[in-house]
Amino acid sequence: MDATLETQDRATMNIDEAAVFIGISKRTMYDMLAKRQIPFVKFRNKYLFRPESLRRWLADQETKQMA
Repeated sequence: MDATLETQDRATMNIDEAAVFIGISKRTMYDMLAKRQIPFVKFRNKYLFRPESLRRWLADQETKQMA
């Protein structure tokens, strides 16, 4: 099943789901996390991502590319 469909009713996504959600590799997600380039919440030893934060971040990235 599509990860984006599975997460529609949840407040957060894990790193695998978030990578699929925005269309990048898991390795790229970890690189972006290390550089603090993408919004996330760290809970214990897990990185969590809110779909609405990722949507906003994507829109901001698109706007930056247009400028």
